[in-house]
This record gives sequence, structure tokens and C-alpha cells, in this order.
Amino acid sequence: MGAALYDVLPFENLYWSQFETLSTEEMQAIQLSRLRQSVERARNVPFYAERLAGLQGSIASVDDVRQLPLTTLAEVMARPLAERLGVPRYKIACVSGFEAGVQTLAADGSSRAVEVPQTTERTTGKTAVSARSAFLNAWTERDLEAAAERCARFLYANGVRGNHLLTDLTSGELWRGAARISAGWLRAEKTTVDEAVRSMRSEELLLSTAQLKRLAGNGRLLMDASLPLRAVFVEMDLQADSLADSVEWARSSTVPVYRCLTLPALGGCVAFECHEHAGFHVQEDDFLIECLDPVTLEPVPDGTPGELVITSLRQEATPLVRLRTGKTVVLDRASCACGRERLRLRF
Repeated sequence: MGAALYDVLPFENLYWSQFETLSTEEMQAIQLSRLRQSVERARNVPFYAERLAGLQGSIASVDDVRQLPLTTLAEVMARPLAERLGVPRYKIACVSGFEAGVQTLAADGSSRAVEVPQTTERTTGKTAVSARSAFLNAWTERDLEAAAERCARFLYANGVRGNHLLTDLTSGELWRGAARISAGWLRAEKTTVDEAVRSMRSEELLLSTAQLKRLAGNGRLLMDASLPLRAVFVEMDLQADSLADSVEWARSSTVPVYRCLTLPALGGCVAFECHEHAGFHVQEDDFLIECLDPVTLEPVPDGTPGELVITSLRQEATPLVRLRTGKTVVLDRASCACGRERLRLRF
């Protein structure tokens, strides 16, 4: 009865988490508390200890994040994992590596490509580190749970329900949110898109951008009305993937495509599209967003293009403070037609 009800109710009016319905004042209170905790964690990180040593006074509001030092991904990647850990090594549950072709922002603001193979390893009491990766990031169990929660919000907001057959073709560790929602969730990373749709009769797919490209080029698969496929969810790496290309691939699909933004250094689903496709809703209880003039590094007004800067608020293993992404965005705080009133990113 409950599962059947999900298909009747208008999913755009339902929320996975109470955090999605908080007022601005309530959200800012949570952000302030978590920002203070994140800064304290960062003080334990060798990479940040020196930078934060000169921090004067306490953080009285979220705007005080501007007192903290800016960080570039190139600076982070230059440090070994041991110098970026904010927790003892026995608390690490997972270690993962960047994908190949990551575009990183150097300290001088220039962009460069770094070829790094991807690898992810779970740990059981001992930290597993693969020699294949030039850059590694670590996660505690609570980091993984937070990422799963964010992914669950994204999927639920776009209609995934407990009685759906949802097939995950990605290799990401952080898509565990799918299992929270759908009893029919399947992990099938070695399965092709065609096999998932035709043989497994999947109703929804979790894909990488490369898999989305292949799907967009498969006109017969998308036009076959006898197939049950009704939605595609795509994990977009903000550093490595082309947002413009993904828009074109999504437009060429006759099946609705929903994207979420990730950063390997920050975990899964920083922000996501709803069914309105009117920007990316930021998961503001986990990330504090700034939009800065890339030259003066001063905040720009909402609606003005600027560089996206992100501070992690709950990341335990490798906290990140004011990470410059090198991506130009516009901040939109207007209410979305889907009912959400949280901050959105427009590219």
C-alpha cells in the first residue's frame, strides 16, 4: 500500500529530509554550528594548522568564513593524504582516488589537467591505500553516510520510490543513497546501459557522464516505447566533466535526465537538479557556498557571475576550507517552482 501510494502522490511536493524545508534562519544556524566544528577539525590538519594559526576571534556568523584562508585544489593535491587528515587513521573507512583528466586550479588561478587513475578501496580496521593513485582522499563512515543522505535527497526529489527498479552502473562508493530509497536498487557497474534497460528492464539508471553520452547516442534505445526506462540520474564531476556537453546530451534524450554535481575532494552530490531543471539546488546543511570575484576575491552580488568557492561543513576525514573550484557560477536564491527555497547554482 505504501509503495503504491508513492506513485500517486505528486513527488515534487515531497521531501526526503526535513533539512530541505528549513527556513533561512534555521539553515544559517545549522551552518554556523557546523562551520565552527569544521574549522576546529581543520586545526588538527597539518595542511591547515599553520594557515589557521593567525585566525583572530571566534566565528560569530557564516559571513565570518571570509576570515579563513582560500584553498586551491592544486594546493590540496600537492599534499599527501597523511597531511590532510582531520581524524586518526583508524577512523578511515574508505580511501578513493581522483579520476583521470581532472582540471585543477593552480595557486595563480590557471587551470591544468592532471592524469590520475581512479581507485576506491574499502577498509576494515586498516587504511587501504592504492599505489596507483597520485592523489587520494579519505572518508570516515559518517562521511559516507552523509554522502548517501545527499544522494537520497537528489533521487527522491526526482521521483525515485521504494517500488522502482533502479540500476546503478557507476563505480562510485558514494551512491549508497540509492539503497536507502529503492528496494529494487541494483549495483551493476559492469553492466552496459543496453543490458540494464533491455534485459534487466530497469526503470531508472544511475550513470556517469561517459555513460550518458553513450545513451544519448543510442536513439533506438531511447525511442523504444516498450521499454520501462523513465529517468536517468547522472553524477557530474565539477572538475573533470563538461557541463555544456552534458546539457546537450541530456537534451538529445527522450527520457528525463537529472544531474548532480560532485567533487572528488568533497564527496557526492554537492548540488542537484530537480524536475524543473532551473539550476542546481545546493545541499546547504553540508556545504557553505561563496561566489567571489576571481580577481579581487571579494563576494559578488547574487545574480552576478563569480567563482564558486565551497567549504565543507560535515566532512570529517579531510575537511576543506574555502576551496576555489575555478568554475564560474551565478547564485540564485529565488524560490524554485518545485517548492524548494534553498540556494541554487546556475552555470
